[in-house]
Amino acid sequence: IADRFPATALLAAAAMALSLILGIAMGAIAAAYRGRATDNVLLVISLALVSIPVFWLGTMLLIAVAATIRSFPLGGYSGATSLILPTLTLALGSAGYYSRVLHTSLCDAFDQDYVRTARGKGLSRTRVMLKHAMANALLPLVTLAGLDLAGLLSGVVLTETVFNWPGIGRLAADAVFNLDIPLIMGTVLFSAFLIVVVNLLVDLLYAWLDPRIRLAEIG
Repeated sequence: IADRFPATALLAAAAMALSLILGIAMGAIAAAYRGRATDNVLLVISLALVSIPVFWLGTMLLIAVAATIRSFPLGGYSGATSLILPTLTLALGSAGYYSRVLHTSLCDAFDQDYVRTARGKGLSRTRVMLKHAMANALLPLVTLAGLDLAGLLSGVVLTETVFNWPGIGRLAADAVFNLDIPLIMGTVLFSAFLIVVVNLLVDLLYAWLDPRIRLAEIG
């Protein structure tokens, strides 16, 4: 498990970074153009990304790249380029889900009194979103991203199997097929440990993002 964890951690970090960048960008743009054509288009795109099965998307990416770029690595880990396809496979679905969550949170924040007060002071819509609404809207996203990160660090069986990635997910799949009970128990226990640690970090991050939590603890 210790030998396979660095490969899984690298893939998890890359996928989480890309999914957050795409999801936050899509959610913020959709909320800024709420009720317009841009919002509707991004809604359809995000729903499509969420609905695509991971194993199917990974297989289609392999077929498309193999047919167009013959020298591109299609499996295993042989450098930074081999990280592109599995990262896209993992990140696209999460990005669609994050964009819808952030869109809903931002739309709720726009209807709050503190946002209307900020607009009444003459602040631009962009500044109101980034400085006032975004801080509260990110709180639900932090929880979801933390749980997803724990799952990614525990190993993503389908993606690592499709791309022959030397991580914990593929190790767990091999252990199941080989009926290696100690290794199966080890991967499950390691996954549970990661979930507990990530949940603790999410709680600490909540206190940093939301001053009301810190004030409540002090009071």
